Amino acid sequence: MRKFIQKILLFVTMLIVLVTVTFYAGNYYNRYEYEYLAAIQDKHHLAQEIGSTPKIILAGGSNVAFGLLAEDFQNAYNRPALNMGIYVGLGLEYILNELVDVANPNDIILLSLEYDTPIKPYPGMNYHVFRYLPESIFYFDDDKTTLTSLLASKIQKDVFWMTKFHYYRMFKNSDFKLNDFIYKREMFNSNGDAVGYHHLSSQLDAGNSFSDTVTLKSNWDNFHILNDFAIKCEQKDITAFLCYAPLVKENYKRDSGLIAQFTSYMNKNIRIDFLDTPKEVVFKRADFYDTKYHLLEKAKKIRTGNLIRLLKERL
Repeated sequence: MRKFIQKILLFVTMLIVLVTVTFYAGNYYNRYEYEYLAAIQDKHHLAQEIGSTPKIILAGGSNVAFGLLAEDFQNAYNRPALNMGIYVGLGLEYILNELVDVANPNDIILLSLEYDTPIKPYPGMNYHVFRYLPESIFYFDDDKTTLTSLLASKIQKDVFWMTKFHYYRMFKNSDFKLNDFIYKREMFNSNGDAVGYHHLSSQLDAGNSFSDTVTLKSNWDNFHILNDFAIKCEQKDITAFLCYAPLVKENYKRDSGLIAQFTSYMNKNIRIDFLDTPKEVVFKRADFYDTKYHLLEKAKKIRTGNLIRLLKERL
């Protein structure tokens, strides 16, 4: 009996050591070194620092992170502004639930959604985000997202990243540096805007500029949950507006008919007003950085300035 208990204690001790090592080592290589999604944690810290002071929140996928400047909103309105945008793969349910949690009474939300925004997260995304933001378990409307499954996945993925890091360092490239990546935590400024690529020129090719509006009709029903979000905003005395994601000029010309149908559908069925129109966020290919939603600094300032003006007209 004593030997059995000793084996159990040894097993438990080894398990605790494994969990501890993967948690701290994994976070060292993954979160603090370079991980782009780790910025979610920073954005939440910024919201906590602002506290109950009325603020402007820019939200959505990476078209917001790379396409709007909360810093300019803050300067224009003399009130705190926060860019919560990071990645469309989190899904619409996550984005809206996160906003309800972060926003306070008298806040203003500008929500910009990519045309291909999914309602559910991309596979594995809930586990990925949990490593940096444990409270995200409440943002995913998914019965399969349990604390046990997320912890197990965290251990698995941290071991993977530790192995990958050492593999590249030891065998692939002795000069390999994680900080050489553009997509990393440090690319965001104190307002949550992605600015670490502003010194670069356009890298958008024809393949990356392909328009998602061609599959737009399959996503229309996803946006119905915006009405539930609108009710929650009204209950918390939060003002919310929608704004369109940027489009490459060629794509807008090709899909203008479908985009017009979508605009009509949204105006008739969604309780949140749009500040702008799709035509107002059409830019040349040279104005985009690396994807069809990521604007270079000049175009980003134009888009931001237009929304600042339109928002002032509505307040």
